[in-house]
Amino acid sequence: AADLPHILQSGRDRGRFVLITFVDGYRDNYEVAFPLLRDAGVRATFFIATGFIDKPQLPWWDEIARMVSMCERPAIELPEWLSSPLPLAALSDEATNVLLRTFKRLPTDDTDRFMTAIANATQSQQFPAPCEELWMTWDMIREMQSAGMEIGAHTVTHPILARSSRDRQEAEIEKSCERIHFEVGKRPTHFSYPVGGKAAFNSVTQECLKLSGIEYAFSHYGGFSRYSNWQNLDIPRLPIEREVSTDWFRSIVSLPQVFAR
Repeated sequence: AADLPHILQSGRDRGRFVLITFVDGYRDNYEVAFPLLRDAGVRATFFIATGFIDKPQLPWWDEIARMVSMCERPAIELPEWLSSPLPLAALSDEATNVLLRTFKRLPTDDTDRFMTAIANATQSQQFPAPCEELWMTWDMIREMQSAGMEIGAHTVTHPILARSSRDRQEAEIEKSCERIHFEVGKRPTHFSYPVGGKAAFNSVTQECLKLSGIEYAFSHYGGFSRYSNWQNLDIPRLPIEREVSTDWFRSIVSLPQVFAR
């Protein structure tokens, strides 16, 4: 991502460029991805949710999946949140997705209550123990930066910013930037929106980013950018998940205008 100013200045007439990015701060970024990138001489940007590094714990999306998977009831009943019981038999993944979609639509101030309701409905206590081995440490992050990797911001607690008050958005963005600056010695100018869908950020979010000195921000709903419609605070990223085959990946890289959707 640090190469963006040069790319935008020199590549408008021709050229195709790909940025490699990782989000959240999971430890496999350091243990798996970083050695491969380093050995290949390739740089990437790692967007860090600083609260998970400072206080390792299950993030809300993993916590919801855990509670659903451990539930022994035939269905989850959340009358305040869902219009009907959510069946679980052989449908745990679908049930998890329903709850994740519900979480993402909630105002941030209601999410703790929603998580407590799921814990009660599944008869599962929210995970109390720290999860140090799930996340990188600041030493690992500093090592990656020293090797040429870029460290970007990704909020503190990974809320859906568009569902948060302006004050909350400002605090999540600014505190994450301050924390990264303190730990690695360089204030980030790149940001990745948590969840990153079109409904995950708004004009208020982008105003807060500008106040914190963020120059480039990345969404996560697919697509690619042409120079003619480039937007510094909505740079599209395409998720590469496990189900993306080698042939499909080649298609995305070769014909992004067709396959990067």
